[in-house]
Amino acid sequence: MGAIYSTAIISSSLMIRRPADGYLPAGFTPPASAGSGLNVPVDNLLKTPQFWLLFSTASLLATGGMGLMSVAKPMIQNVFTGSMPDLVTPTFASAYLMALAAGNLGGRIVWATVSDKVGRFNTFQGFTFLAAPIFAVSPFLINSCVMDPQGPMAPYYLAAFCGSTVLAVSVMGGVFSVLPAYEADLYGSKYIGAIHGRFLIFAAVATVLGPSLLLNLRRGAESTAMQELLSKVDPTKFTNTFGVDVSNAQSLVEAKTLTISKLMTIMPPGTMDPSPFLYNSTMYTMAGLVTAASVLHFMVKPVDPKFFEKPEQEKKKE
Repeated sequence: MGAIYSTAIISSSLMIRRPADGYLPAGFTPPASAGSGLNVPVDNLLKTPQFWLLFSTASLLATGGMGLMSVAKPMIQNVFTGSMPDLVTPTFASAYLMALAAGNLGGRIVWATVSDKVGRFNTFQGFTFLAAPIFAVSPFLINSCVMDPQGPMAPYYLAAFCGSTVLAVSVMGGVFSVLPAYEADLYGSKYIGAIHGRFLIFAAVATVLGPSLLLNLRRGAESTAMQELLSKVDPTKFTNTFGVDVSNAQSLVEAKTLTISKLMTIMPPGTMDPSPFLYNSTMYTMAGLVTAASVLHFMVKPVDPKFFEKPEQEKKKE
């Protein structure tokens, strides 16, 4: 892998060339700001509301994808393996991970191409319109599979869940690929390298926020589910199985000796296993974050001319 990566990077660096002066791809129409020669200096970047609005939008959009990537395999196993063991095998889970990776890569290519046709603003707004329903409908797809795993529609619900989450991850890839061109549309291309460097902090924010938020929400849902099960368990059975009184269950949970799966073995017949539903609150939260991103992105307008570099400034620098 190291040899392949090194070869690809070195070969690419040797093949990169500057395009001829004035070159534009066939059929490409540059935005009005691109031909104006106006550029926002890096010193003015943080003074523009567009930076904070677009930075927040990109961070919130990427957070969901980062979170999904971090827990994809345990999620698919915890949610579907128990209900559909014949279909959701370890091989299926590995294939699902590969599909998420393909969605990430494909999103970087496909969404960048789409943005050239429909514009960066419309593409980013489309990201929010697409990702919010995906996260919001995921609990329904999960519940439909778990409640009737043998039903004729169960495989289709599973396919819809897998396909929609791959699409959500493609949005994350699209954010990374479309953002540099979007920055150039807003601020001009002269200082785009330094400007993009400041925007890239959103990647670190999403990398930390996505997995930590998802895991903390799951931990909270797991704690709530555990308390509900403990309120229904037979105290005598609990003591015989775990060697302590049910009032001391929390110490076992902290030591990871007591889990939901172990507790389910002594629960009364007919008790529903809450494990498949632990990610529901997470998905609704992600939908809310993407909705907030949509509202923030609607507020992105062309940059105020006062922030652009004045012609005399450019002449002095030259």
